Amino acid sequence: MNNIERASNILNRRATDRPAYYDTICNDAVIEHFSGRKLTPDNALEVLPLAFKEFLEATRIIIITPNRIREEIQANGTKIRYDRWTAWYDYPFTQSPETLAKYLEEEIANIEALSEDEIAGMVSSAEQTFMEWKSRLGEDTYLFGNFGTKPWGSLQAVSLNNFAYLWADNPELMIRYFDAVTEAHVRRIRHISESSIQAVFTCDDIAFKNTLMLSPNLLRKHYFPRLERIVSELHDKGIKFIHHSDGCIMPVLDDLVAAGIDGLNPLETIAGVDIVEIRRRHKDLILIGGIDCSQLLPLGTPAEIRKITEETIRNAAPWYFCGSSSEVVNSVPLENFMTMLDTIRNFHY
Repeated sequence: MNNIERASNILNRRATDRPAYYDTICNDAVIEHFSGRKLTPDNALEVLPLAFKEFLEATRIIIITPNRIREEIQANGTKIRYDRWTAWYDYPFTQSPETLAKYLEEEIANIEALSEDEIAGMVSSAEQTFMEWKSRLGEDTYLFGNFGTKPWGSLQAVSLNNFAYLWADNPELMIRYFDAVTEAHVRRIRHISESSIQAVFTCDDIAFKNTLMLSPNLLRKHYFPRLERIVSELHDKGIKFIHHSDGCIMPVLDDLVAAGIDGLNPLETIAGVDIVEIRRRHKDLILIGGIDCSQLLPLGTPAEIRKITEETIRNAAPWYFCGSSSEVVNSVPLENFMTMLDTIRNFHY
């Protein structure tokens, strides 16, 4: 069974020989080992596919490339610090209610003014990027699409602090913004080519390590109904929906499933995500991730990694893409990564 067949079988809940290996790789040692090349920001689009084709069985279109280390300051005072593999946003702690309201009013106006041609152009561009990466990665790597279909847009647009102030001061404006964003996503989905993409990831963090970012009641009233509408539109296109959120999502697990999601990622076990309980409650849910990348993969012994990877596969099977609980970052030694990869490849149902 090749990688495409294995991934397709898992997504369609058909029998497979073993789990597929899915991941996001931000690790110079792993990439350089498999590519045989030194990785730089300039050659990333050449070197990353060389490496990924050698070992990565499935990934998503949001493929991270290394940055030049630098800082930028935006007009609103937000400082962006670019590290090798990530970017950190240092927001002004608060902005005035008037400034925030003006910003959202402008965002709503811009979203609602989008013509069908502009929407179609956005979708066409996303599909072109998807096909370019499919070509780079080759015929034996399964690629999940992404159209940025977040029910609330991005909390980074204003920061979580400012979100809280806006919600307290002007909830009607926030609801108008949520509605505008959701409607724009629905319009975009309707322009997706029928056969271009089989499954999409939406990366929308709603939880911290120990708790949800927002109250369950707020999510149930305003987030999940909009999520359900987006998922329904994708299902009408025959496209499966994978919801990505770091953190402790267990308090709203059943709400996510009720909204119609097909799969869940990254299964951050160190944050209290219980794979045994998820599989007990939702036998048909597609699970992706689950191998702790914050402590086990960087600090564990090969024997520990092998043992926990095997246990996780048994607990998450059968509809399971095994991989890290977020990304394989530079703190993961090559030996530990190879142990996880070999354990997945050599596991047989």
